[in-house]
Amino acid sequence: VVRAAAHALLDGAPVERSGRVRGAGLAEPDGCGLDGHLLPVGDDEHIAVVRPGSTAEPKWALTTRLFNYFLIGMLCFVASAASFHGYYSKWGMREGNKEFSLKAMFDGTAHRPWVYRQLIPVTATVIDSTIPPSVHAPLTHQLLEVAKRTNFDRQLKDGQPLARDPAYTVRYFIVYTLAFVSLFAASMLLICLCRQHGVTLAASLLGSLFFVLMLPFLQTIGGYYYDLSELAFMAAYLVLLPQRHSRWACVPLTLLATVNKEAFLFFI
Repeated sequence: VVRAAAHALLDGAPVERSGRVRGAGLAEPDGCGLDGHLLPVGDDEHIAVVRPGSTAEPKWALTTRLFNYFLIGMLCFVASAASFHGYYSKWGMREGNKEFSLKAMFDGTAHRPWVYRQLIPVTATVIDSTIPPSVHAPLTHQLLEVAKRTNFDRQLKDGQPLARDPAYTVRYFIVYTLAFVSLFAASMLLICLCRQHGVTLAASLLGSLFFVLMLPFLQTIGGYYYDLSELAFMAAYLVLLPQRHSRWACVPLTLLATVNKEAFLFFI
């Protein structure tokens, strides 16, 4: 599955290269990269690797490439879901801690420096405020039902979990969703980063999946939802930095990443 998916994900700069058949009906280009689209051929046949989207590319190649993109996206999605479950089961949203709990972040009463890390809480509040009352009330009711059936914030000893407080329910689930989306985006961006440095697609995919799955084990002292978005910002910054045409995007990206966590400035 990994080999099939790795043939099409995030091709590097398209170049034409010749190759020799290796194995039954599968050709690989000379060198370490898989920059073009590979065509199945007979044994021991010399072929050319064509540019994606070129006139020499057969009609079925686009469908195959899109399927492979989807396949790798699903692999990253499943790995991110497993990793996020490990993080959330271990740390949750840090409820029960007045210094940096999600409730304290929403209310602006968290201690420094945690109170400065407002990108996701403010985003959740803005989205929550734009939902019409006719939609907000039934949405809150539905999410409360989900929260009642789910063991949210199992570390909480006193009081009810924040997800079961109607004043915070929608915002809580928005933060929950944004944290997971950040981890999923980070897994994809890490593949891009590895490809930029000449790592093969298969190795890039396996490396990204391995790192994402091991992330909960790295969070031994503490884990926070903004750490996941910080990882995505860092990977995106490193992907954009070497590209002249998109290097300007590092400036707004840095501003957002700093609002997410002030330590980002020290990393760059």
